[in-house]
Amino acid sequence: KLNELKKLKKAYLQKMFPKNGVSIPELRFAGFTTPWEKRKLGDVSDIQGGGTPDSKNQAYWSGDINWFTPTEVFNQGYLSESRRKITKEGLLKSSATLMPPGTVLMTSRAGVGDMGILTQAAATNQGFQSMIPHKEMPSYLLYSMQFFISRMANKLASGSTFMEISGKQLAKIEVMIPGDSQERELLCNFFKNLDDMITVNQRKLDKLKELKKGYLQKMFI
Repeated sequence: KLNELKKLKKAYLQKMFPKNGVSIPELRFAGFTTPWEKRKLGDVSDIQGGGTPDSKNQAYWSGDINWFTPTEVFNQGYLSESRRKITKEGLLKSSATLMPPGTVLMTSRAGVGDMGILTQAAATNQGFQSMIPHKEMPSYLLYSMQFFISRMANKLASGSTFMEISGKQLAKIEVMIPGDSQERELLCNFFKNLDDMITVNQRKLDKLKELKKGYLQKMFI
């Protein structure tokens, strides 16, 4: 069931967002006929990098500010709690920036294009180029475009040690968005409901795997 839902989401993404060179998607909600608009990510969001406080200075760590690293972001929707936290002093004494709820984090190196949406203010290390959406761009619509943004970001990424995309490069990526705010909202709700179903089934599968592991350990010598 989980695999079927993932395939279904992929199919809907391909049909409900316009293909290259086209301004109208193949599949659309009833009542909407106007062409979509081509916009650069830098026009619909503020691109923000991250930073890391000095790891040797204990005054910068174990505070109450969430601080995410790329290993915590893997296209699983909302992000609430980071593994490590920094202090206000650590935030001020580094290039890390406190970003508001609704910011779409995107990994920018050694695995480009994984996304998550902040539920509360947080900072990141330098392995991100995150998008703080403008009023007309819902966070979940940006997140739903992960499949397309990631593909384009990986084409633009470069580097000798590891692949990386800069904030300036990310800002130039063009996406198609509905001009009508109601259509944007319907798209967000549709894909959020689909993602919620995927998450529920993923959790069921994870619990079954843990259950099997426990039985294997107890039922075999």
